[in-house]
Amino acid sequence: MLLALLLQVAAPGAALSEAETLGRRLAETGTLATMIPMLVESDLNELAGETPDLSAAERTRLFAIGHEEGARGREKLIVALGRAYAAKLSLADLRVLVRNAEMPATQRLRQATPAAIAQAMQTLGEMDLKKTVAARLCKDTGKRCER
Repeated sequence: MLLALLLQVAAPGAALSEAETLGRRLAETGTLATMIPMLVESDLNELAGETPDLSAAERTRLFAIGHEEGARGREKLIVALGRAYAAKLSLADLRVLVRNAEMPATQRLRQATPAAIAQAMQTLGEMDLKKTVAARLCKDTGKRCER
């Protein structure tokens, strides 16, 4: 009887641990986690471009610092997102989602996603929802025309 009681007490913590582990695995396979390296590289290139007087060694240092900080930020995001998934999804759902996320076809999709998004954005051109909505509102109501 004591063993059964101990197992009942230990079970919620064990399930939470599994849920957090699965949540983290799910977060690591998500689109946001996949996009972070591309976003970091874009920001670093922009920062380097804003500082044209950097020597080659300083530019290398800028990118080294940026990659370290980007990895640190990615890790924080993965932990936070993993915990959020663990809190919002059932253990059964997490198991299914992680199994699907780790399938080879899903992994190939994830690898193709950053380049596909970049290609789609180039095809679409500039999209500014606020500007478009304000223009239509101006036409319809005469308000927000200053935008």
